[in-house]
Formats: sequence, structure tokens, C-alpha cells
Amino acid sequence: MRSYGPLEGHLRRQLKDTCSITFSELEKLLGFALPMTAMIHRSWWSNEMDPKHTQNEAWRNAGWEVCDVDVDKQCVNFKRTVAQKKPRFQGATQVLRRERDPAHRDRCKPVERK
Repeated sequence: MRSYGPLEGHLRRQLKDTCSITFSELEKLLGFALPMTAMIHRSWWSNEMDPKHTQNEAWRNAGWEVCDVDVDKQCVNFKRTVAQKKPRFQGATQVLRRERDPAHRDRCKPVERK
């Protein structure tokens, strides 16, 4: 059985809520050729769970689904179905981490006012 894990990882890293990828780009990402059924049958791209279709586990586990596939243009469009967890106030978090770091505290002591 082939692993579609690289697709899952790719989708998890996307910042936008939609992602388009050509079949050839997907093959490079996966490291193997898509099966012929993916090239000619839209049903291969179905979002419905089916034990025979393990490929859709990759995008469903990542919180995505196929919203359109064009077998003639060999392109598939995904959309996010689960809200992405984005860190709030990322800059502030980085500052707090630096302040807790003893090496950083020693280098960056506040200036004492007289």
C-alpha cells in the first residue's frame, strides 16, 4: 500500500484555506506516480470514506476535502474543512520566551536610571 502521508503534511502546512495542485506536482510530492484511475476517474478523488480508497484519509486527516478535480487539466483543488489553529500574538510569545531565557536576560539587562 502506498503512503499519502506527504500530501497530508503538505496540506497541514498551508496557510490559506484553499490549495490547488497539479497531478504532476502531487506525484513529485508523493515520490510515486498516481494510479491511472486517479488520472481518468473523478470518483478516485471522492471525499467519502471507503476502505478501498486510502488516499482520501490523507486530506481528510489534515482537515481538508477535494472541492474540484479536473482530470482533463490534471489538477485538483482542496479546501480546508477544519479551522486552522493559528498562534495568537506570536511576536509576544517569542519575546516572553527570550525573557525567560537566562542567557538572554544576562545580556539584556535594563539600564538603571539615576
